[in-house]
Amino acid sequence: MKLKAENISMEYKDGEKTKKIIDGVDLCFEKNGINVLVGPSGSGKSTLLYMLAALRRPTGGKLVFNGKNIENDRLAERTRAEDFGFIFQRHFLIPYLTVMENVRLGSEDKADDKEIMSLLERLSIADLANKKPYQMSGGQCQRAAIARALIKKPEVIFADEPTAALDHENAENIYSLLRECSEESIVIIATHDTSLLSGDENIYRIVDRKVVREA
Repeated sequence: MKLKAENISMEYKDGEKTKKIIDGVDLCFEKNGINVLVGPSGSGKSTLLYMLAALRRPTGGKLVFNGKNIENDRLAERTRAEDFGFIFQRHFLIPYLTVMENVRLGSEDKADDKEIMSLLERLSIADLANKKPYQMSGGQCQRAAIARALIKKPEVIFADEPTAALDHENAENIYSLLRECSEESIVIIATHDTSLLSGDENIYRIVDRKVVREA
């Protein structure tokens, strides 16, 4: 067993009312491969992704990774640092560091420059290795952020609308790279755009705060 959500929920107070975003969801990701959370804007797919990534604590239920219940902030932080990789809708690059330096931080200085450059070449931004975020387009920054997430070869890769800032060609390139990564990692993507999916992904559709796995 790798990543398991047991009866997780997310709710918040709206005045005197309690609103549920995700309601009692059970999920288990045991094998490497691509898993896609789909649903319209506002359906809760990003919220669910953030709970699975231990970035938001569920208001109900629990998250288990490799047999350990992620029940406190310290364990969640260690798990994120050591085993999880994140691709956010925004790039969150450190503005005063170059692309190379930002990506190196993602590996905690364990990856050498040759390995980083190989990944940047795969993402078509090797020529930007010494540029800083303000010198690049939004799409280029997003690809640098993807490199930062992938460089440490995480056990689980989480991606929240990873191609939202990219043109179609670069979006296809990113999905191709994520498919390669899914041979060695569990990849979980939240998206409303299914046009790039190949048909061999595991699809989880959010319907009325629940998750339904599609055959």
